Amino acid sequence: MTKLFSKQLSSQQPLAAKIFETAIANNKLAKSYMLAGHANDDKWQLVSQLTAYLNCANINSKTDSSCLISETDMETGNWCTNCRWIQTDKHPQALIRLNGENSKSGKIGVEQARAFAEEVSKTSPYFRVMVIENAHQEILHRPAANALLKTIEEPRSKILMVFFAQVSNDVLPTIVSRCQTINIASNQYKECLSLSSPNTSDQLLLAKHSDTPQLKNLTASLEKFTSQGSKLTDAIDLTECIQSSIKEGFELDEILDFLITKDLLCLDNICASEREARYAKELFLLGQIAKEQSRHYVSDKALVETFIFAWHKLKQTGINPLKLQR
Repeated sequence: MTKLFSKQLSSQQPLAAKIFETAIANNKLAKSYMLAGHANDDKWQLVSQLTAYLNCANINSKTDSSCLISETDMETGNWCTNCRWIQTDKHPQALIRLNGENSKSGKIGVEQARAFAEEVSKTSPYFRVMVIENAHQEILHRPAANALLKTIEEPRSKILMVFFAQVSNDVLPTIVSRCQTINIASNQYKECLSLSSPNTSDQLLLAKHSDTPQLKNLTASLEKFTSQGSKLTDAIDLTECIQSSIKEGFELDEILDFLITKDLLCLDNICASEREARYAKELFLLGQIAKEQSRHYVSDKALVETFIFAWHKLKQTGINPLKLQR
């Protein structure tokens, strides 16, 4: 199996790691991704280690991994030049950033976007990963985004576009619709994942609640809800179980991350098929909408009910019923 990421990063972000590794193994790497969430350090680690794999001159034939994450090469310091440059963020072409740091307004200017698009159009011997560090529409506003649209839609070969965002709803729909969204687990949830077996998705735990009956009830309700032939009553049971978990001290964000991660990790070939990729994208979006609503003082009860019944509809029909409400 392709190994793109370090053990630590794979345990912290198992879902993102599995999506990328499956895509590489099946030659199904998308042209554009959006990494949505607040854990920016993990986003950069994912991007750096992915870039290293795509450009490593010494891919380990036994582990199918770059020398950047090879334990043997780490001990000896015997990294290839590309991996060394990527690790120190000094590679001249493989990893290129776009941000608004140098502008007075803090926004990404149209000329910046055009220069970025021009750079993407150039031929290079490297597999280039182009990162837009903040795709929030207040930073990547419509004129700058329009300057990138053709590049996103028709990138050259050996180009990967990656957009960072905290919440995908804050990004212009014209950008979101052209990306495969991946949910990046929050810093709080990473602590939960670190207690899990790295090889068994069924043992994902919610840190401080790992031995409680409530966690067992939540897991059992989720399994019924996600099983084939699940009914509306299973959605109602899961809704009630989530609300009960919140009363027991569970954080809403950690519950959402847990539910989505556990469901998608159970897919054998996640995002390798168009159907699974679409399902994952819409489920991520549902989670993002729910998190955003929670920060606008929507009641937990209404939020949970909306999320679960929208998820039930998505499972049954493949349609995200909340898209029409955005």
